[in-house]
Amino acid sequence: MAAFWNGATRTCRSKRANNLATTNIKSDFTVERIYLRKLNFEPGDVPELFELKWKPQVKLEIEVSHRKLEEHRFEVVIKLHLRAELGSRPACKISVEQAGIFAISESSDRNRILTVECPNLLFPYAREAIDSVAVKGTFPAFAVAPVNLENLIRQAMQERQLGMPKTPPIDEVLN
Repeated sequence: MAAFWNGATRTCRSKRANNLATTNIKSDFTVERIYLRKLNFEPGDVPELFELKWKPQVKLEIEVSHRKLEEHRFEVVIKLHLRAELGSRPACKISVEQAGIFAISESSDRNRILTVECPNLLFPYAREAIDSVAVKGTFPAFAVAPVNLENLIRQAMQERQLGMPKTPPIDEVLN
């Protein structure tokens, strides 16, 4: 079943029956714009690096932030920082800031929408930008796995309550 959003109406089409069913669903937010805010690519020692066997150790950091633009409009930014190393040699660094402007109604879930729902919408775009720039640099695509931001935020909150050291990337969301 394929689904797409058209304003506050959700439309579902079944491939088997090829019928169209439309239901009205109240939406707490709408996407006004999704855009690439910043992209940085730093390859390591090229072309020497290309001669090495490609089995990188990859580290991915995620940061989420938001700011109010107007009464019900917010900019949400998800930042992905990827570092790849071959042994002790830096292979490449890629940083992406994927942003969106969202209209969010007054809701008790506004914080959840800003810290989970909106970043979840932006994440695939940021992930694609990382793969695209890596391939343009003649590196293999990194195929960054999907991330459950809700679980990461819950973990950061538990660490904060237990007095454990701050987890910088996701803890930014909680401020």
